[in-house]
Amino acid sequence: MLDEIDKIILSYLVKNSRTSSLEIKRQLNNLDFPITDRAVRHRIAGLVKKKIVLGGPVKLRLFHLQF
Repeated sequence: MLDEIDKIILSYLVKNSRTSSLEIKRQLNNLDFPITDRAVRHRIAGLVKKKIVLGGPVKLRLFHLQF
């Protein structure tokens, strides 16, 4: 199951798969989610490992997402 931060990261990647982890970090910090760009990269790697993100441009396996 995805937490709120993972869902936000996915939303940015779906809009633009080339969004940098630094930009995603800034947006998360603006939403009061204190996180580093390294943590964002780690979370993206986790989404790839779980096969929720299938590559770039971002392809999602929607049945994994429980919105």
